[in-house]
Amino acid sequence: MSNNTHQTPELQAVLQNQQAVAGAQATVDQLNQAIEAQNKLAEQLRSRAERVAALETQREDLLADIATGQDKAAELNALDERLAQEKKDIAKKGSQAAIEQTVAGLNRKLERAQSELAALQQKRPALMRALLRAQAEALGPEYVAAAFALKALHHRLRGLNSMLSDLGSVPSLIAGHSLVIEVPAPQLETVKPHVDYINPNMLVAREHDNRNYRVLIDKEKAALRELGVEIS
Repeated sequence: MSNNTHQTPELQAVLQNQQAVAGAQATVDQLNQAIEAQNKLAEQLRSRAERVAALETQREDLLADIATGQDKAAELNALDERLAQEKKDIAKKGSQAAIEQTVAGLNRKLERAQSELAALQQKRPALMRALLRAQAEALGPEYVAAAFALKALHHRLRGLNSMLSDLGSVPSLIAGHSLVIEVPAPQLETVKPHVDYINPNMLVAREHDNRNYRVLIDKEKAALRELGVEIS
C-alpha cells in the first residue's frame, strides 16, 4: 500500500506554512513577554516613587524639627543618603515616560505580528485541502488496480461457481446479489480515465449484458486443461 510520504509540492507548502506559523507565534510570544517585563518594571518604578515621596515627607518633617531647634541633623543626613540611593536606583531603571514609549512601540510590533500570524493561519485550510486532494489523487492508480484485480478474481469465482452448479454442487459459492460486484469511482483525475463507460460514477459496475458470462466459464476450463484435467 502506498503511504504517499514523498515530498510533493502540496506537502512542502503545508510544512512551510507550519514552520512560518511557528516562527510567527514565537515572535508574538516574545513580544508579549517583553511587554510584560516592561509593565513589571513600570510597577517597580511606581513603588519606588511612592517610597521616595514618603521619604521626602519625612525630610520635610525633619527640616521643620531642625528649624524649631531640635537636633536632628544626623537623622537628616541618614535620610538624605537613603533618598539619594532610592533616586539612583530609579534612574538606573529608567523613567516612566521611557517605559510607556517602549510599551507603545512593542504593542505596535505585537499588532503587526498578530496580523501576520492570523494571515498564515488562515492559509492552512486551503493548503490542507490541496494536500489531502493530492494524497487522494496519488491513491487513484492503486485504487483502480485493486478494483480491477477484484473484478478479475470475482469473474473467476463466478466461472467456477457456474461449473460447480452444473455438477450439482450445493451450496453455491456465490449466492444472490454476490453474483454482482460494484466499485464506486472516486471523483479523481487519476481514476476518471477508467470509469465505467455507461455509469461514470462506478469503476466496476453491474455488467450491462451477459455475453461475457460464457467466457468466464471457458477461461476456467482452459486453465484446468492446462493442469491436465479432462473437461468438456
